[in-house]
Parts: sequence; C-alpha cells; structure tokens
Amino acid sequence: MTDETLEPTVEAPHISLRTYLIVERNGDVVAEYPVVDGTMTIGRTKNNHIRIKDTSISRHHAQILTVDNQSLLEDIGSRNGTYHKSKLVKRRTMKNGERFRIGDYVVFLEERRGDSEVAYLMNHWYRGIAPDTSMEVPVPVF
Repeated sequence: MTDETLEPTVEAPHISLRTYLIVERNGDVVAEYPVVDGTMTIGRTKNNHIRIKDTSISRHHAQILTVDNQSLLEDIGSRNGTYHKSKLVKRRTMKNGERFRIGDYVVFLEERRGDSEVAYLMNHWYRGIAPDTSMEVPVPVF
C-alpha cells in the first residue's frame, strides 16, 4: 500500500476547537453549541440551526457567520432587534465573552480548551442535522 492510497476521500471540515456559542436566559445557561466555520442561524422556526421557541425571538432573528475563528453576528430583520451593550446593532464582530441580547436571551462566545476528537465529532454531528430536525433551546416553564 502506497501513501497515495491512504488519502482521505472526504476532506475533514475546519472546526473551532475552543469556541462555543453559549445561550443564556435570566443568567442561566440553557444551551451550548460548538462554533464551526460557516453560518449558524438563530430563530423561532424549525429551519434554523438554533431554534429558540419563544415569542421574543423572530422566526429568523439572527445569524452568526464564522470564518477562520472570526465570528460576525448579524440581525436578519428581526422584530425585537439584536443588542450589544444596550445599543441596537445590525452587524457586529463577536469577541470572546461579549454579550448580545436577542429577545429575552443572551448569546456569547466562550473560548475553552478542547479535545480535538470530541470537537471533530461534535462538528460532524452539528453539520449532519437537517433543518427540519434542528436543535432546540429548551424554554423554561414558569
């Protein structure tokens, strides 16, 4: 067997081994997602990557565009807006720990040391989700 026969048939996707999107409500973490290169949409309907079933969130509220570990949060025409430090923003680069309010929720990036194998598997799991079976953020029942 030569080295040429050992080439992978599918290129492994680029992943962020240390960055997670954290979703909070009332100071409590309700969800965490690995950040990968590409677009992650946030909204109330099933065809979003991150579904938050809450009326404070628009059907298609925001998206996070990530390339080479640089993430940009963009409001995509939401009803209630996207805020950073109490100021309405349309588009803003996300830095580690900076908090953004989306409806009644807060989202932010958190850098952590990661296990490359776990991150690789999480990335595949994330990318394998069809829009109609997207992840849902649990809404607390009061």
